[in-house]
Amino acid sequence: MKLEDLGELNNLKGSLCIEGIADAKDVGEAERAQLKEKESLVALELQFLGCYNNTALL
Repeated sequence: MKLEDLGELNNLKGSLCIEGIADAKDVGEAERAQLKEKESLVALELQFLGCYNNTALL
């Protein structure tokens, strides 16, 4: 899946974690993700290496 594929997902809600941002090819790919249009998205986490659960680190 590419970052720009999120542009097609108009019903995203709640929290979203995006992994592998370093793989994005250009700014246009990020713009095509249309994240600012996802009005029901309340939290966004951008990870260059990956998402993890903080409680698992305790």
